[in-house]
This record gives sequence, structure tokens and C-alpha cells, in this order.
Amino acid sequence: MRGLILAITAAALLLALAVTTFGIEQTLTVIVAGTAIAGGAFMMHHPTEGA
Repeated sequence: MRGLILAITAAALLLALAVTTFGIEQTLTVIVAGTAIAGGAFMMHHPTEGA
């Protein structure tokens, strides 16, 4: 559980850094693209779970 909290905290800090560096629109674009890529990779490794 503690690892999950640390991961979420790290992600929030990275998100804040990205927004201040690139702006909200570019950050959202990267998040959407990253989520799509991660989702696609997950589907390839776990084809039955996504169905």
C-alpha cells in the first residue's frame, strides 16, 4: 500500500512539473498518448483481461 501512495505522489509531482514546464494542453496530450500506449501494451500482454 505504501508503494502505491509513493507512486501516486511521484506521479502528481511529475504532473505538476510537466504542467509548469510545458503548459496544460501539451501535458494533457502527452498523458492521453501515454495512456493509449500503456493500454495497448497491457492489452498485448493480457489479451483476455481487456475483453
